[in-house]
Amino acid sequence: MADYDAARPARCEGCGAPSRPPGGGLQMHGHGRRSRSQRGPSAPGQPPQEGTVGVRRYLCKVCGQTVTVAPRGVVRRRLYAATALGLALALFGLEGLSPRAVREAISPTASHREAAEGASWSTLRRWSQEAKAGKLLEQGGASPESFTWRQAAARLATTLEAMGPRGPSRILRVWQGSLEARWGGPS
Repeated sequence: MADYDAARPARCEGCGAPSRPPGGGLQMHGHGRRSRSQRGPSAPGQPPQEGTVGVRRYLCKVCGQTVTVAPRGVVRRRLYAATALGLALALFGLEGLSPRAVREAISPTASHREAAEGASWSTLRRWSQEAKAGKLLEQGGASPESFTWRQAAARLATTLEAMGPRGPSRILRVWQGSLEARWGGPS
């Protein structure tokens, strides 16, 4: 019970009703747990892996909406962890790695489309497009129309780097900034 109380959101995302209004009863009730798949390396330079994390669900008694609360670094409606997204964009945009090299560093399983994609990676292309359109992070905005996908990836990675703590490595700052960022949903 204490775990559910600690993670309980302060208000409903749907109707804004407080979880526990002053002088009133509980309005956001525990509604079970789910597992979420998460892909990506556990740290920069580590091999990519696929695992699961537990998320908690709450049910609003006012409007009936279910609210999911996930650990830091879990991005809504994404298979990849926030750190994997940030690292991929940094490797592509800042370090200049090829899409294939980025895929090898980030993706734990070879895509069934790998042979068809060749040197490309459609997931990285989609993330770069979303970064260019300003739809990947809540912070920042769209890149200029003249930017390439690589330039847009670099711009977003630089934003993440600025959000991370001072440190010896640019990639580590991007990694930490990815945990601090507010990631938007897919377009």
